[in-house]
Amino acid sequence: LPKLVEASRRAHVYMAGPDNLMLILHTVRAILRDARMHEAAGLIQTQVDLMMQDVHRLDERVNKLATHFGQAERDINDIQTSTRKITARGDKIAEIEVMDATAVSNPASASESASNSGPAAGLAAGSAKSQQDLLG
Repeated sequence: LPKLVEASRRAHVYMAGPDNLMLILHTVRAILRDARMHEAAGLIQTQVDLMMQDVHRLDERVNKLATHFGQAERDINDIQTSTRKITARGDKIAEIEVMDATAVSNPASASESASNSGPAAGLAAGSAKSQQDLLG
């Protein structure tokens, strides 16, 4: 046996009993499993980094889209303001045309209605009636 031990040490081979052999096998398995997990962790970390770049790019694009929506909303509000102003001016023009048409068809009544129209005409008519009631 001493010659066998001496020969195994020269060949860098170590003898082990059944208990030591199982301990060595479990240790080697754990080392190999840790090496695979470390390699997989590196791949996972690389993929997480790529995913985070995608998330940051998506965030930038969402912010740009929100800016575009805000600009579109402001543009729509400006367009609505313009259409309200155009509609109001169109209504004023339509009123002028109606008043001109009345003046052309009946010049005397148009000038009377122009002078008697409005709140001042109502006050004048009301005060004339009040004076008649007082007198008589």
